[in-house]
Amino acid sequence: MSLQKILSDEALSNLHKLVLRTLLLDPSDESPWYGIIDEVLAEHKMHAIVFAGVSRDSLFFVIPQLFCRSTKRRSARPDMAVARITAPTSPSGVPRLRVGGGWEQKPAIKDLMTAVKGRKGPPDVKEVAADSEFIVAISHASGQASDQVKAAIRAHYIGRTQLVCWVLAVGPYFVVRTYGNFSDAEMLTTTSRPNDSGDYEVTELTKAAARVAKLERVYMLGTEDGARKVYEFLRAATHVLDQY
Repeated sequence: MSLQKILSDEALSNLHKLVLRTLLLDPSDESPWYGIIDEVLAEHKMHAIVFAGVSRDSLFFVIPQLFCRSTKRRSARPDMAVARITAPTSPSGVPRLRVGGGWEQKPAIKDLMTAVKGRKGPPDVKEVAADSEFIVAISHASGQASDQVKAAIRAHYIGRTQLVCWVLAVGPYFVVRTYGNFSDAEMLTTTSRPNDSGDYEVTELTKAAARVAKLERVYMLGTEDGARKVYEFLRAATHVLDQY
């Protein structure tokens, strides 16, 4: 995939329009964002095949709500997993499902999104990055992402010492963080309740800690900077998959 032009102007324009329209829907419903994720990743995959000459066999496919059994009572489901089914390593072997990265999606922040109707466009990423509710939502998503990676390690979808990138998105705004190579003690701890990717209660202590945290750079889907960051995420995920 070429770094000179991540997506065509037409593809970016279409994604931007989709994002703006989705922002005007019910902000408490995260399900429309799954369609946006699918469209974003499909555009990047098509760009790699058509413009960068990457073969389909060396790419990835996306699994929504991948079930990762953690223990008999616990499981985790990333909203999207970037994966590949590897070929058997011996004549008597079997193919293996491997995960190179993931995506945890949360609904848009209501107060930020209601402002969209009264302005020409969505809030700037710097404004969003400073919003306390956004920071809490990212902290929430990060805890779930960590649990999802641990569950994927136990399911042997990710190597025990492997580092993987996860997208944490709140509406169209997102950050990318790295997880993995957990200690034995860390593998025994979880941050969410024992169920799937659904929302869990965030304690007041967690909220207070998140509000004073400083976020890394925030990106927005449907923008050139956002497209470049998604590209970097997919490149990292593909690199992980190439190691299996």
